[in-house]
Amino acid sequence: MARGDRHHHRRTTTRLKRSLCPFGLVTPAWANSGTLFPRQNQKIWCKRDSEVVVAVIESPDKTSTYPLRQSELNSLAPHKWLLGETVECYLRAILNKNGLGKRIYLSNHYSAGVIVFGARSDMSNHSLRKVDFDNYDGVIGAINAGNNHWKFLYLHKSNGNAYIMGPMGQAEDKDSANYDNITMAEDVVEAFPLVPQQIQIPTLQKGLKDLRINMAKTILQCSVFSEKDHCSSCGQKYSKGQSQTTKWIECTKCRRWYHPCCVAMSDAEWDEENTAASSKWQCGLC
Repeated sequence: MARGDRHHHRRTTTRLKRSLCPFGLVTPAWANSGTLFPRQNQKIWCKRDSEVVVAVIESPDKTSTYPLRQSELNSLAPHKWLLGETVECYLRAILNKNGLGKRIYLSNHYSAGVIVFGARSDMSNHSLRKVDFDNYDGVIGAINAGNNHWKFLYLHKSNGNAYIMGPMGQAEDKDSANYDNITMAEDVVEAFPLVPQQIQIPTLQKGLKDLRINMAKTILQCSVFSEKDHCSSCGQKYSKGQSQTTKWIECTKCRRWYHPCCVAMSDAEWDEENTAASSKWQCGLC
């Protein structure tokens, strides 16, 4: 089904029935948590890895967005390498949740690595010279420590200190070490502008499981993404260079909407789908 405006979409989808798990897969046992997870978010966990966008976190001024794809969200599963995109979405979410998005600058993990390990000349390649740090009271970010574990970077403006927190050396339990910096980040943000004197890190597997689920819950609850109003390929409301008259195409199986240009659909192909009595178009995932 194709559409040229949002109002048409709202009319034509009211009669559609949506399945809780459109791909018919089983929810992983590690993600089951009836009390921690809102019912409307449970369907996220029954989907396989894909490039479909499932969450979008906005910066406070709405000039930057942090889209998160299914495969990136699934990196929260046990014994998987926690992806930098997932870490950054979570850090942005906790900043937004605590109302500190305009006071603490979030560095991406590439730039955070440059801040700690790179030369001053490298900063120009990461757009850091365009950031006016005088407008911020602190900087946070995650550092990839040799693809072994993550460390947490915290620059505190008022006391002039830089903190790098995380396991020392090569972490024996990578699954555990992956989440150490996340716990530290949440405690640091909640205590700001003070610096927490002590940080509790869960070591039991149940504690790590709950932490993973809470991370996913925070990302999804802070997300502005809507399957009805955002493209599931780029995560944006409007395709690049387009206005509110952006064209849309709906997958007849999963009922997600896409910008035709994001799924390599030509104008002629879109016109054909738009005029067809019954569309049969399905997205690449389905």
